[in-house]
Amino acid sequence: MLLIVGLLVATGCGGGGSGETAGSSITTVDATSTTAPDGPPQGAELVSISDLEEDSCFDVASDSKSMTRAAWLIDCAKPHDFEMYAIVTHRDEASGRGAAYPGTSHMADLAEQRCYDLFEAFVGVRWSISDLDIRTWWPSQQSWDNHDRKFLCAVTRSDGDAMTGTQRGTKN
Repeated sequence: MLLIVGLLVATGCGGGGSGETAGSSITTVDATSTTAPDGPPQGAELVSISDLEEDSCFDVASDSKSMTRAAWLIDCAKPHDFEMYAIVTHRDEASGRGAAYPGTSHMADLAEQRCYDLFEAFVGVRWSISDLDIRTWWPSQQSWDNHDRKFLCAVTRSDGDAMTGTQRGTKN
């Protein structure tokens, strides 16, 4: 099952995608539909999701007054829901400074394809036979206007259970 859920990097954006296997599902979530955990995971640091780096392990936090989109940065040795495996900068002739926002659907499609293309190199198996799903974030109109061009790619377990340790090379 491919789970490509788009959330904004700065403000409102949604997601979608397509899967390869029978029974695939697509989940679309907008920025207002995420929920916060009961409290921060022990030892976690609250950061902007756009400040996460590759190989960061994290849980998504609800919006806070200080950040439009936040995440709990967690030591990968502790249980976590997501691991960032790629951060890709969107570059083409229509993405330069002052370029018009390509639209949510276009951005979602690009994010999905780029993250899908990088999945196997990180996990070690094709997405279609993996126990992991993909979660993407892409620029919103507002963040695009502020020169944000990043697509964020994370893995998460398809059964919703927490992961412990990195998923790099696990062939899960």
